[in-house]
Amino acid sequence: MKKTNIVNINLGEFIWSLVEQWKCIAVAAVIMAILVPAALSFYGNYNAKKDAEMYSQLAAMSEEERLNTLSYDEREQVIYALIHERTINQREQYKLNSIVARMDVGDLPVLQIKWVVSGNDNVDALNAAYCAILVDSNTAAIVKSALSPDYSETEDVYINELISSKSDEAVELCIVIPEGTDTAKICQGVEARIDSIKAQLTADFGAHDITFVSSEETRIVDNDRITESISNDVNYQSFKNQYNALRLGFSDEQNAVFNSIAATDDSLTVYNNSGFEFSAKRLVIGFVAGIFLYVFCYFVYVVFSSKTRDVSVISETLDLRHLGTVSKYSYKGFAAFAHSKLVYKLRHKKTAADTNIERISNAAVVACKHNGSKKVLLVRPGMKKAYTELSDKLASKIRKDGIETKCIGSLTKDEDLTGYDSVILCVCSGGSEYAELIDTANVCDYYDKKILGGVFFN
Repeated sequence: MKKTNIVNINLGEFIWSLVEQWKCIAVAAVIMAILVPAALSFYGNYNAKKDAEMYSQLAAMSEEERLNTLSYDEREQVIYALIHERTINQREQYKLNSIVARMDVGDLPVLQIKWVVSGNDNVDALNAAYCAILVDSNTAAIVKSALSPDYSETEDVYINELISSKSDEAVELCIVIPEGTDTAKICQGVEARIDSIKAQLTADFGAHDITFVSSEETRIVDNDRITESISNDVNYQSFKNQYNALRLGFSDEQNAVFNSIAATDDSLTVYNNSGFEFSAKRLVIGFVAGIFLYVFCYFVYVVFSSKTRDVSVISETLDLRHLGTVSKYSYKGFAAFAHSKLVYKLRHKKTAADTNIERISNAAVVACKHNGSKKVLLVRPGMKKAYTELSDKLASKIRKDGIETKCIGSLTKDEDLTGYDSVILCVCSGGSEYAELIDTANVCDYYDKKILGGVFFN
C-alpha cells in the first residue's frame, strides 16, 4: 500500500501542546495588551490631528461655503443627512424628556374632572369655550406644581401634553397623572380657574351657571396616543435607517463638512493629544488578541511544518500499528522556557520512558514472534540526540529475547534492508519529517519488508 503525505492533527494533542506553552501564550498576550492600546491610541491621535486640521479650515467658512466645497450630489446628500439627524435628535430628545412618552399609553392613569354648564341658551358654545381656555399655560402651571419633585425641571411643552379636554355634553378636563401627583392640589387649582374663567365668559356669553359634577382617578386606553406613538416610532426608525445608510456611504470630505455643520461647539477644531490610552477595554482586547494570535500562528506552524508533531502520524498517516509512546522532557534553553515541564509531565505521565520502554519492547517481541521475525531493523529517521539513547535501550531489550536487532538513522540505501525480516519505525516528534517517513514506509512495502509497527518518541 502506497502511503501519501496527508497530515492529521489530533485536536486533543494540539490543545495539550498549547497548554504546555502557556508561558509563551502569556508573554504574547502581555505584549499585545501593550501594543494594541498603543496602536489604537496612535491611530486615534493621528486621525484626531488630521480631522482637527480639516475642521479648522472649514470653521473659517460659512455653512454655505462648506457645502460648496463638495460636488452637487455630495452636497445634497449632506443636506439630506443633516435634516435627518435633526429630526432624529428631536425625536430622541422628546422620548427622553416627555412624561407621556415614558408611560404606557395603553394603560394611562388620568384624572377626569367634569362640570355641567346651564342657565344659558349657548351651552354648547360655552362648553367649547371652557374647554379651550382650560387647556392653557395657567392650568399647566397648576399641574406642574402638583407633580412629584422628579418633574420639577420638565419643560412646559411636555407638561402641556398631560392636559386635554372635550366638550360633548359637559366640560371635561382630562389630566395624565404620573406617579406621585397630588390630585387634590390639581382639583383645588382648577376649581379656582373655573371661577375666573366664568367671570370672563359671562361678559362674552351672558349669565350662566357651571356646576362641578365629578372628579375621578381612572386608567384609560388612549387610542389616539397609541396611533400617534406607533406612527412616530415607524417614522423615526425609517429616518434612522436612511440616515445610517447615508452616513455609511459618506466620503471623508463629506464627513468633515457634515460634522463641522452638525457640531454645536468648536471642539472639533481642537486637537488634544491624549497620549497612550490604556483603558481596561483596550487592555482586554489586546490580551485576548495576543492569545488568539499565538494560537493561530502555532496552528499554521503545525499545519505547514514538515516535522511530525502528533502520534497520529503512525496510525493514520502511515497506517501502522502504534506499539507505544516514549516520553522524555529534553528541552533546553528557550525551548525549556516555552514548554512547561510540569504540564509536560502531567501530559505524558502514562508514557514516561522509565516505565514505558519495557512495555513497548514486550509488544515488539510479541509482534516479531507472531510474524516469525528473527532479525529486526529499527529505523529512526530524524531522531534527536536526546532520544537516540532511548531507542538504543529499546533495541537492547528486544535483543534479550533472542531477536537480532539493529538501529539505523535512515534508509539511505536499499541494501540497509538486506538480511532483515521486518522493520520497526521510530518516529521522533519535531525531528522526523513526514516525507522521509512515507518514503521509508513505501520502500519497505516495495521490498516486502513487514513494518511491525511504529514507536513515537516525544
